[in-house]
Parts: sequence; structure tokens; C-alpha cells
Amino acid sequence: VSQSRYPLLQSRLSQIIQGELSLFLLYISLGFCGIFYLLFSHWTAIVSALVTLISSNIFGLGLMVSFNIPINAILVTLPVIISVSIMSLLIHTLHLWSGKEVSGRTYNEKAEIAGETLKELRLPNALGILTTALGFLTLAPSPIPLISEYGLVVALILTFVALKAQLMMFLFLPLVTPGMRSWLDRPAFWALWSIRHPVAIMTVILTVTFSGAFLLPKLNFSFRLFDDLPMRDPIRVTTDWIDKSFGRYRDW
Repeated sequence: VSQSRYPLLQSRLSQIIQGELSLFLLYISLGFCGIFYLLFSHWTAIVSALVTLISSNIFGLGLMVSFNIPINAILVTLPVIISVSIMSLLIHTLHLWSGKEVSGRTYNEKAEIAGETLKELRLPNALGILTTALGFLTLAPSPIPLISEYGLVVALILTFVALKAQLMMFLFLPLVTPGMRSWLDRPAFWALWSIRHPVAIMTVILTVTFSGAFLLPKLNFSFRLFDDLPMRDPIRVTTDWIDKSFGRYRDW
């Protein structure tokens, strides 16, 4: 058992990660497609966003293959990070595009307007991606290789993927019929309520903040290797039983 438990864990964990990666891509496609359906009224906006999203994830995973970077238990979340970041760019761009008068114009005229639209958004889009990438890049100096690699890989791949997504949006925008859902133009009653009840809102915010600060000393920093497997996985059940029955040990 002592000699087989770690290779067995690695093999089983690799199988689970492959399955989780496929599920992540499926859930991302379905979830974000639903979100764009709620926001935009024309199918061209939904299709262009979905194609950009899927293509960005494939490109990001392709970069990992090109640089020979293996997917581990935390890098499997990369598609989620890519999708959330690209979705933000898409929503900002398509929302601004919906306000442009492009009906009846030729493709070249629409392409010119698309270029102007992206120029308007280049600073906020760039800052949005760069701040996210820099946030992950701060993990690179960590002495823990798993965390260091995670921060560096996410920061670099996210930057390259964002550049590709911007190029795709420039090509897709002239083909997109702009239009937002009508419910977005309804009065924001929650905002009016917030303005009228600032004391109640600040009280809730302070209560939640101080409650979180009070619980900070109780943070659990457990990092058991076999906890990476699902609770009912046969390998984890077996190793947990061994630990409980015979006591935990460490090989040297």
C-alpha cells in the first residue's frame, strides 16, 4: 500500500480532471449562452459570443499544450477564468455596439464603426484584463510550485486569449444585429430603494464585514493529498479507512 498509494492517486486524479474539464466546457457553454440570451435580443449576438467563448477556451488550452504545461487540480479551473473574463469583454462590447446606428449600412461601413467601437473600449477592456492577470501574477513568487505555476500560467494565457478575443470581436461585430432585451430599460427600483435607505445598507455591510473578520482565526488550512478525490471515490475511501484504522504516516 505504501508504494502504490501515490501513483494510484495520481492516475485516478488525472482521470477525474479530464472528466471535469469536459464538464466545465459544457457547463460554460450552456450557462453563458443562457446569460447572453437574457441580455441580447438577436441570435447573431448570442452566436458570436458563444463562438468567441468556445474558441478562446480552445486557444487557451492549446497554448498549454504548446508550452507543455500539464493540467493539475487547480489549473483545471482555467476555462472558467477565461470564460468569465471574456464574457465581461463581450458584454461591454456588445452593449456599446447595440447603441450604434448600423442598420442598412454596408459591411465595410459596419467594420469601420466596429473599429471605432473597440477603440472606445480599448482602455477599459485592457485595464479589466490586465488587472485580472496582474492579480494572478502576484502568486508567481510563491515558494509553493503548484501556486506559483498557477498564477504565472493563468496570467500569461489570459493575456494572449484576451488579445485573440478582441480580434474576433472586431471581425464579428459587423455581422451582429445590435439589440438589448427590453427589460433592461425598466426602472431600477432596487437602486431607488438603496438611495432611500443608506443606513440600513451600511448596517448590513458592516455586520457582514465584522462577522467575517471574527471568523478569520477559524480558517482551515488543511491540505491532505487524498482530499483531492471525491468523498465516495473508492481510492479515497480506502486510504481514509487505512488512516483511521492504522494511524497516518509519512513516507521518506
